[in-house]
Amino acid sequence: MSARARRGRIRHRVRRPELPIRAWQRDWPFGIHRRTGDVVPLEDYLDPAIPTLELLDLAPSEWASLTLERLRRQRTYDVYHAGVGRLSRDRALAEVERYTPLGKKLVELERRHLLRILERQRLPPGRAQPAPRRPARLPRLVSLGPAVEVLSIDSASDEGLAKARDYRQANLFPVLQQSGYELVVRDDDSALRKYVKDDAIAPGLRFITGVGHGLYDTFYGENLDVIFSTGAYKPAEVQGKIVHLFSCRTARDLGRDMVQNGCTAYFGYDETFALFEYHVAALDQLGHEYQASMLRDNLSCLRSPASGPQWGAIDARLGG
Repeated sequence: MSARARRGRIRHRVRRPELPIRAWQRDWPFGIHRRTGDVVPLEDYLDPAIPTLELLDLAPSEWASLTLERLRRQRTYDVYHAGVGRLSRDRALAEVERYTPLGKKLVELERRHLLRILERQRLPPGRAQPAPRRPARLPRLVSLGPAVEVLSIDSASDEGLAKARDYRQANLFPVLQQSGYELVVRDDDSALRKYVKDDAIAPGLRFITGVGHGLYDTFYGENLDVIFSTGAYKPAEVQGKIVHLFSCRTARDLGRDMVQNGCTAYFGYDETFALFEYHVAALDQLGHEYQASMLRDNLSCLRSPASGPQWGAIDARLGG
């Protein structure tokens, strides 16, 4: 067989199953003993001979106890949290112990993380599903051209947001500008509704991207100024546009509302997510396995047209 024929040979590809649970996770606190109420590791939780409560049946106080034990096991804990900035392990422990609003959010993050671990554990071992057949011609997602405008809304009212803003300016903005897009930036004190409402209806605008705090139905700009909120913006601000908001929770209600009002595609998160100093590969190399695992689980909150039509059309494109 010639080299040319080998290069043209078609091989059937399969989708890899999710990574199995790693060895270190099996020794970490994971559940509650049914009789004693003690926290037990994942290894015991999976042992049918040991009576444990189902995770979905745990009371809030039991989730808090479990979260505290997992926090105490941290060698390092350096998380950026919305409205707080850098969060140390001691501060996190204190917030969970007092069950403050921030403590409740930390418990919820841990709850989702453990449910994802359990979901991976229950995947049939070694089962791989065929990948979807690739179409003969993929839809063109991006059309470059100087007439296309991009509006960036970048709040920086706390340490975590400022780092996200700086990262976007250093890594995203140059790519957009080099690709020929006209970039309109509203950051810091200009990341306010009074400016954005006019920018959003500019004739050439096709893409809105932003970083800020969020609720299920609201995206905030600088100092919690409401930029977009369900029922409180004009449909023309999102009609025919792709919207990407790097914020907690907005995808659940606001993202769907935008699509119903004519947004062609929405990208964002439908729950609170963790934000760390480094990316997954760096965390793995540094031995921060827990943080890397939490960061991977952020993907479970990400919503886009690939998640369903309620977040827009999968073949949405910029420009004409």
